[in-house]
Amino acid sequence: MKTSLYGLTFPLIFYFLISFLGYSVYKTGTKANFLLSFTADDIGFLLYTVVYLSFIGAEVMTFPIYFFEARNLFLFFMDILFGKRELFDESPFKEDMNATEKEMTIKPFRGD
Repeated sequence: MKTSLYGLTFPLIFYFLISFLGYSVYKTGTKANFLLSFTADDIGFLLYTVVYLSFIGAEVMTFPIYFFEARNLFLFFMDILFGKRELFDESPFKEDMNATEKEMTIKPFRGD
């Protein structure tokens, strides 16, 4: 839970900060594609390069995550299609269904 909170909070803060700074500099001249709102002459070549490389790095690091999930979903449905797996696999629950009432009852209430 804590990791998920950090994983969602830090990108939110980062993107909010970038969007706020971008809008505060260019106001009504801000374009939908943030990268088109400024040139190397506006902010300097070094910062311009850092911003573009940051966006490229974010895309390069994010794309494989989407591809991995899409691959797993595709293989899951192929297994279902060819009968190697059921859509709803109840086998983990069948073991619990065979438990007797004595096994399921809390020890102090069993009456042993």
